[in-house]
Amino acid sequence: MNKKALYSFFIGFILLIVVTIINHWSFKSMKNYTAAVDQSREVINSLERLSNHFKSAQIYSPKHSVDYDRFFDIFKVEAEGLDREVERLKWLVQYDPEQRNRVDSIGHWIDQQTDALLQKGLMGIVEENEVWRLRQLFVIHMTINEGVIYELNLLAEREIELDELTRLTSILTLVFTIIAIALIVWTFMSNLLLARKRNWLEGFLGAVLNTTQNGIVSFKAIRE
Repeated sequence: MNKKALYSFFIGFILLIVVTIINHWSFKSMKNYTAAVDQSREVINSLERLSNHFKSAQIYSPKHSVDYDRFFDIFKVEAEGLDREVERLKWLVQYDPEQRNRVDSIGHWIDQQTDALLQKGLMGIVEENEVWRLRQLFVIHMTINEGVIYELNLLAEREIELDELTRLTSILTLVFTIIAIALIVWTFMSNLLLARKRNWLEGFLGAVLNTTQNGIVSFKAIRE
């Protein structure tokens, strides 16, 4: 194998290794994307559960629960899950500063409202004309919705990034693979042609030696 063919084979082999590394990196990025998507979906589900618990706290009324024990006790149980859901959200978004600040604010505001809701209910707050509480209740709902929209936007951005990554990986893999295969095939064909040429020369020289009637003297050069 001549040097040119050897270099071509070596470059082709290196390119195949590069293709393998690119595919491994793409697979790892896909795993990270899947984990990030699962994370966002879990945060969205948790925010929606928190919203439902908070609505139950507003529906529950101590006055009505006396007359409709079973019905209103369901809402009370839901309302009592507020703190648990807030803590779960804090754990889920602990590595996202923006979302963590949002969840901390929601938790703080809910702490200010839960006791009043469970003692008086939303109707009691309205009857007592506690406007600041009503405004804060509205802000809590809006902030929860903002958290959901934030995660949906993250999902959309990650989907775009995944499409770009997949497209780039496919192009690089295809180009490098074609170049590597072309170099390896060229190396193989070059060696095949050289082998045929060498066999032809050996056969030609053998025929000359076998058919000549004159002696052949071989000399060895003493210098270049």
